[in-house]
Amino acid sequence: PPKTPQPFPPPPPLGVTWSTDLSFTGCYVSSVDANSPLLNSLKAGHTLKEIDGRDVTAERFDDICEEIRGAKSITLTTVAMPASAPPDCSVEIWKCGSGLVGVVGCEPGATLRDVLVREGLSPYRSVARLTNCSGRQLCGTCIVEADGDISRKSVDEESTLRENGEGYRLACVSEV
Repeated sequence: PPKTPQPFPPPPPLGVTWSTDLSFTGCYVSSVDANSPLLNSLKAGHTLKEIDGRDVTAERFDDICEEIRGAKSITLTTVAMPASAPPDCSVEIWKCGSGLVGVVGCEPGATLRDVLVREGLSPYRSVARLTNCSGRQLCGTCIVEADGDISRKSVDEESTLRENGEGYRLACVSEV
């Protein structure tokens, strides 16, 4: 008797949360689950450069995610600062009432939110620690006071922060 073709089983979930900036082009890792098969190779802040050898840095975020979701097999190439290289920039972290918490190195282009989360700190207050958008600029709850050499405010960020003072920023989109 003829054999019935069997469908491929769905691939296991990658356990990676991908994000983008307000240009909605390109893609970066915002978090990797503790049980992800990619835990040892991907870190928050890595930028997705290629899918199966094809440069995706200028492609639409939605198209990239759709390709990742629909692939039976895929090779992802990410770019990150080598572990042995000294950081190209640093962030001073201050806490209200406590003063300077520390100075940490980071990769240029990292968001303040990613730096804080990596250091085990939260830019969120109260219930927003549980209900935030994980850095996708959807909720406006990661407001921090920031100055120094960081990215300029986008129109969307200006609109979200219109009732806050000049030095306030959204940690999820403020790049160092």
